[in-house]
Amino acid sequence: METLYFEHKVNYKILWKIFAAIAFVVVVILLWNRQLFQLNKKIAEANRQLEEEINRIRRYNGDLSIILTDLDYCKKVNDTWGHQTGDEVLQSLVRLLMDNTRECDLISRWGEEEFLIICPETKAEGASIQAEHLRQIYSQLSFDSIDTQTASFGVATLVPGETKNSFIQRADDALYQAKKKGRNRVYTAC
Repeated sequence: METLYFEHKVNYKILWKIFAAIAFVVVVILLWNRQLFQLNKKIAEANRQLEEEINRIRRYNGDLSIILTDLDYCKKVNDTWGHQTGDEVLQSLVRLLMDNTRECDLISRWGEEEFLIICPETKAEGASIQAEHLRQIYSQLSFDSIDTQTASFGVATLVPGETKNSFIQRADDALYQAKKKGRNRVYTAC
């Protein structure tokens, strides 16, 4: 009877490729989680600042408005021209917001491409005018890779007895209406 021998070899090339693929996935997950953690931290800070402003406004019986802005078709920019161009577009919006708001206004990142502007001592009309001014300036900017980019704006003014969550929700609903009505516009919550 003939004896069969099996030679057991480990294919290290395949093993290294598998290890490299797993390492890549782990690094991507870790970077994504870090980015989400930083974004959640910024949102938590914006929530804290908004809560403080609401308390201050209630104490002194003042006015408070918020403007929620979102880039139009940001995913399309990233998919078509790449994330570097998407980052350029986001950074230009941040610079515009910082250069064209009052010192007392608080600007914070609210979502991936959304920003919240807290406008103390501002009625709905003033916040709407401010948002329209920002919208017009932003729609006229030009970029290296793309001609122009637009943003939509939702405005809400705090009403007596309103919670922070319903206040934010009204601004978010107004932003949704601005996008629903064609984007590149300002919509003010009633």
